[in-house]
Formats: sequence, structure tokens, C-alpha cells
Amino acid sequence: MESTILKCKIITPMFCYGADGNTPELRAPSLKGALRFWWRAIHPDLDKLKENETNIFGGTGGDEESKAIKSSFSFRIINLNPSIDKYRPLPHHDNSSYCNNCEKRNGKCKKSYKNAAFMPDSTFDLIIRPQNEEIKKLLILTSILGGIGARSRRGFGCFQIESIDENKFDFMLNKDSLIDLIKEINPNFELGKEYNRNYPYLQKVDIGKPTKDYNELLIKIGQASHKFDTPYTGSARNGRYASPIYVSVYEESNEFYPIISTLNRTINKTSNHEKDEENKNNFIQAILGGE
Repeated sequence: MESTILKCKIITPMFCYGADGNTPELRAPSLKGALRFWWRAIHPDLDKLKENETNIFGGTGGDEESKAIKSSFSFRIINLNPSIDKYRPLPHHDNSSYCNNCEKRNGKCKKSYKNAAFMPDSTFDLIIRPQNEEIKKLLILTSILGGIGARSRRGFGCFQIESIDENKFDFMLNKDSLIDLIKEINPNFELGKEYNRNYPYLQKVDIGKPTKDYNELLIKIGQASHKFDTPYTGSARNGRYASPIYVSVYEESNEFYPIISTLNRTINKTSNHEKDEENKNNFIQAILGGE
């Protein structure tokens, strides 16, 4: 069976674990789940969305008597060359003076804990079998807009494709290139169009100003998340929802660019709608290079 081999590099700490929840482990299902998320995000135009999704990614037939449907492709991760260290999931709490209102232990913020992670420059090879152009392009899109593991909506777990079948892979990061890539996967999708779907489909993509250090960028993202906390960025006053604002990181020419994907918000307007909308916009601008 013919296959495609992609060489990949991790560019921000990746919190992805095995069965014990503590030992870093990079698993194909985690990656396939990320692809499934972004496939749905750019296919709100499909009438039979679930049926099409199941035919590609696998799933049940829809009722108890239906047989499970196998995925149309498989992933296999090989040649993992990991660099493992501990890193703060909340890097903006590194400096205890930053969150001077929280409870401290021995003068340090209790939120400055560290978890084991796959660190930048870890590499792995991914085999897609059989060869599948749509899945290959979807993987490229996922590597740009998304990530794997915990805190992936806040810049963690990002990876990039270095080569495809031993041919060097280069992607010129700009909005037109992203739109072209999305159109290659789904020619009918229109970025910015309102679809009658109550799930997080992609509405907007913004590319921010670069920094020389991924640590600096992750701290900036964390600070913005803390300062402009609102239900419209994932926080809820009576709980927590998945953030409709997805922040990823892309490395180009030794600089790190924040990419913000705004997804359809699935919660109803809050009682403080105007203030929450303002905080959401401030959150985005703070990361892009504004405040």
C-alpha cells in the first residue's frame, strides 16, 4: 500500500500523555483528533456533515444495529526523537510578582507548577497510509492553525512539517496562502460567511507580529488570556467552555508568529455582551501586536 511520509518538528512545548496521564507520549489518535476538529471547522456547508465525517475518520453508523465504520486512512508515528523537560502550562505565572493577588506558597505563585512536555526541536515522522491528498493538505492546515495536547488553544503543542516524501516543505505564511490551502481542501468554504451551524466553524484568521523567542510569545498569550478573561474567549462565569479563539504558533526564519483563528461562538450572548465582546477583541489585539 502506497504511503506518504512527513518529517515533523515540534516548535512549542507539547503536553501530550499516555495512559498514566504523566508520561509524555505522542499518539496517532491525538493527531487524528486534531485533524477531525479542523476538518469540521472548514466544512459547515455540508448538509450531511456527520455522514461525510464518519466516512473519512470512522465512527458508528448512527444506531445500535449499525456496524462501526473504519477510518479511510491510518496514521503511524515513527522515529520519535524526543527532548523532554518540564515547562509551565501557565508561563505568565513564572514571575510571582505578575499575579500578586493570588495565593502564594514560599513567596511563589502556586500556579507556577511545571509539567513534563515534549520540548521544541523534538522530531518525529508521520506515515499516512494510503496516500491521500485531502488528508495531507488537512494535516498541513492543522500544523499551521492547531496543535496537539493540553493548552493547544493557547499556543502549546504546535508542530511543523519539514519535508514530505523527502522533499523539503515550505509554506509562505500569509492570509492568501492560508485561504488557498483551505480552498484546496473544501472549494465551497467561504471564510467570513455566516453558516447556520451551532458548532465552532472557522470565521476568521489573523497573523500577528513575530517574536524571536517562543517563551516570550507564550507568556504574551498567557498574559492576554489572564487580563481579558471572558466567556467569549473560553472562560465562563459559571463554568468553562472550549475557547472559540484558537491561538497557534508558526515558526518562519527563526521567528515565531501568533496565528489567531476565530471560530463560531456556540454560547448565547452574555448579560455583559458589550464588555465581553470588548475583552475578546482586546485579547486578540494584545496577541497580534496591539496592547
